[in-house]
Amino acid sequence: MKKIFAVMAVLALMSGASWADIVYTTDQGNLGFIKIRNALSADAPQVRYSGLGDNAAVTAFWDGRETKIIAIDRAKDGADSDDRGLVFRASNLSSPITDKITLHGVRNTRSAISSLNGKSLFFASYANGSIVEFDTEHFTPVRSYKHQTSSRDIVPHVVRVATDYRSVYGLVEAEGESVFLRFDGQLKSGTRYFRSTPVKVKVSGMSMLAHGLFAVATSSGIGYMNPYYGEFTEVLDTDAPVKSVCPDNGDGYYFVTQELSGEEYVNTLGHRTGDETVLVLENGTGERCGIFMHFPTDTLVVVTSDKIMLYRASTDEFVKEYTSEELGGNPVSVTSNYSSGYSERTSSSNCNISGSGMVLLLSCAVMIMKRRK
Repeated sequence: MKKIFAVMAVLALMSGASWADIVYTTDQGNLGFIKIRNALSADAPQVRYSGLGDNAAVTAFWDGRETKIIAIDRAKDGADSDDRGLVFRASNLSSPITDKITLHGVRNTRSAISSLNGKSLFFASYANGSIVEFDTEHFTPVRSYKHQTSSRDIVPHVVRVATDYRSVYGLVEAEGESVFLRFDGQLKSGTRYFRSTPVKVKVSGMSMLAHGLFAVATSSGIGYMNPYYGEFTEVLDTDAPVKSVCPDNGDGYYFVTQELSGEEYVNTLGHRTGDETVLVLENGTGERCGIFMHFPTDTLVVVTSDKIMLYRASTDEFVKEYTSEELGGNPVSVTSNYSSGYSERTSSSNCNISGSGMVLLLSCAVMIMKRRK
């Protein structure tokens, strides 16, 4: 897995792309851009496009030739309508290259990622418990998987979709029946390589780590999921539920816990390396947060209800923060502006998958405000 991350970095350098730049959306319907020069230097935000909805998600994807950006206006909870997407070239966020695209079968996108060959884009559809695959040329649905539970009273939600060079993965949150799914790329449950692994705790997210395992955020801590053997092992107990997790620039990970104190949420960002946990940020309040690593610049990006903060991951050193006034609204979703892949690469099962396609940060009930002294 470390070799995969290294290959993706080389591809970024060969293409001349800056893999560490940030694209974000705000609750004012804006699409913005932040250029990160290195771990200790970043430019001021620039709003490049206005006119999105107030809850738009954003992700980069590889279409087989170049990186593109899709901004997704997500359907409201309970709405009987599909999400809609607007596609941009990564090099020009001011002018979309498509009209609004209806993402049939996708409701309240929680994450999305493209295939290595650039032919497919997979969406985690939270509201209807589905993973939906679209072709990247015409944005028509190709195939989908809808999760079924043992009872109609148990409503499943797909909270995450991820990929690597051989499989598609899904994480489903369902009361008492949460599962980790592995597909060979066809999104079919009856194939030889399909696997469904129960996770007997409530889940909220997952992230692939450098050693090939997934770190799964649960109501009681962090668990490791081995995607090939279908083994789930709890590796870290926390006093409060974990709401978000992302890899660091080595073999460890960052994670956010949250607990309710009176009428306020108290949140802590921890950094786990080996058997040691270092508390980086603590005692924040708010209702949403997301975290991700920009590996080439050693930058940890923390997104909260009203700001974006940058940290140097190797030292957990605070670098800079951008307020909602600077961003053009409260941040809702953030992604890298680069996704790698290969051209002219085909597969009969369409299972050549890239782990670099997307880093999407969505609303969750957590916020981090202060750096630990």
